[in-house]
Amino acid sequence: MTNSFQCGHCRQMIHHHQEDSNGSTDTLQTNETADNDSPIWQPPEDIEDPTLIERARTAIADLRAGATAHSHHHPGTLLWHFLPYAIDVISWYIIWVNLDWFISTNPEGPQPLYIHAVVYVPTHVTSRIRRTVYQLIQRLFPEPARQCLAFWRFRIRFRNLQLIDDLFLNPNEVTITNIRFTRFWSPVIYDQDYPFTTESPNRSDSPER
Repeated sequence: MTNSFQCGHCRQMIHHHQEDSNGSTDTLQTNETADNDSPIWQPPEDIEDPTLIERARTAIADLRAGATAHSHHHPGTLLWHFLPYAIDVISWYIIWVNLDWFISTNPEGPQPLYIHAVVYVPTHVTSRIRRTVYQLIQRLFPEPARQCLAFWRFRIRFRNLQLIDDLFLNPNEVTITNIRFTRFWSPVIYDQDYPFTTESPNRSDSPER
């Protein structure tokens, strides 16, 4: 009675007051289960591993939940020398949302991806600046997501902020707007940016990787 609420021999409940005991077997004891033949739950043997789409969406969610967006482009990073202007991190989150939506709504297999956007830069638009933006976007794609794409091509319109009078745009940073992902064909905007505006094969030795 001092050390345990059960009898050490029969494991039956010990009651302080005999009148409280009704002999019911409805109360589970310490070592009992609702069904003595039922083992502890085990995952079914035929449970399947996550699909490629599920792995891709999980990888995207991990990036969104981490600090990647805040460390993606700032002084000291690899591409800052080519594009030394801040970019609102919300743009990266919008790209991830679009990528997640695109992959989850195309379960038939790898699909072509056309990336549309308008990019405002506070300097003269050059081929190097365009390629830097392409590379920054591509680096947001985790490997499982790349495997869900047949190829990806950029259809981005660049505009020089020095030539635009817009009170809603910060003249000292890059602004990315009108981000849209689609699997339908769209015309080439900058042929001279090959291979960035043309097919991007899923190979580790591809120049855009």
